[in-house]
Amino acid sequence: MLEPEPRTRYGVVVIEDDPATATLLEDLLGAEGYTVTLLDSALGARTVVDRQRPAAIVLDQGLPYRRGSALLEELKADPRTAAIPVLIVSAYTEALPHQAVVLAAAVIAKPFDAGILLRSLAAACDSCAAAGAVAPLS
Repeated sequence: MLEPEPRTRYGVVVIEDDPATATLLEDLLGAEGYTVTLLDSALGARTVVDRQRPAAIVLDQGLPYRRGSALLEELKADPRTAAIPVLIVSAYTEALPHQAVVLAAAVIAKPFDAGILLRSLAAACDSCAAAGAVAPLS
């Protein structure tokens, strides 16, 4: 029996400080064909995003040294990274600043439903690719 043709997949940066959640996200997204780069804080995230040009970013709000919402606002203010969709996946969704909710491609509460996360991520990546902001990985 032939396997269905896999969907086009993309590079994704995951910024998550909890090791168990980071591993879960890496395994989940990797199983779907995404190439995942894990970061455990917002420190250095801009450099990684500028260098890799991911199709999307999965971002926790409660990070050490800097809130995820502050990084989101910085990314959206920079023309080089403004088109990259950012999905906030956080236990603190009700405490997110209004501006972060507006700027995010999706806000997903922890504990998250894998299906919702995967559908939201696929839609964000496809939208980014359709706009010509990123090319799928070969």
